[in-house]
Amino acid sequence: MNEQASTERIEPFLQFCVFCDAFATTPEGKPVFVGVFDSLKKPSRVPQFLIILRWIGGMGEHDVRLRILNPDLNEIFAQPNQKIILPHKAQGAQAVYQFVNFAFAGSGVYWVEISVNNNIYAAIPLPVYE
Repeated sequence: MNEQASTERIEPFLQFCVFCDAFATTPEGKPVFVGVFDSLKKPSRVPQFLIILRWIGGMGEHDVRLRILNPDLNEIFAQPNQKIILPHKAQGAQAVYQFVNFAFAGSGVYWVEISVNNNIYAAIPLPVYE
């Protein structure tokens, strides 16, 4: 009998979304987040930050997209689709987005919009204060 790899595609779910200053992985594969935050004080530019998404529970190849919307819900950043591959439901996949010298024009609630396979999955608030 000739067995082929499964081409089944099951939509994943978001295990976590972390905003932080730096990210690393231990030799054992554990994620390490440095400078985790849930809001920002408005400088003219943020020198560096990362958004880390971890997907799990799905199977197959999926397109993940991240956008940042301003308080008026206008797009100020759009990342091209990033492919993640989940060979089985128990294995996760990460998508890491790095931002350098990113400008937030004013204070208010910005939104990090996450899409999977061209469907909006979540919109996470990121308040920016004066």
